[in-house]
Amino acid sequence: MNVHETIKKLLHSQLQVDALKDESVLNLKVVGRQFALMYRHAKDKESTDAKHILSVLVEIRKTVKQKLGVIDTNMLWFEEQN
Repeated sequence: MNVHETIKKLLHSQLQVDALKDESVLNLKVVGRQFALMYRHAKDKESTDAKHILSVLVEIRKTVKQKLGVIDTNMLWFEEQN
């Protein structure tokens, strides 16, 4: 997995998170950390780009937790709020 290319494709909607389900947890965490940093440093959290980054980050987080077999109580709370 080329992390740089994967991040670029996810940013430009050329790749969906569902296509990464067979990747290792480590690779998914690396990609997720990059998206977390991009969202953290976004100037306008309400912009369409920031919302896209957040949605990809949420999907990556769900995939990682599912692969690990962990129930993510924070994500359950987040989904209940929205």
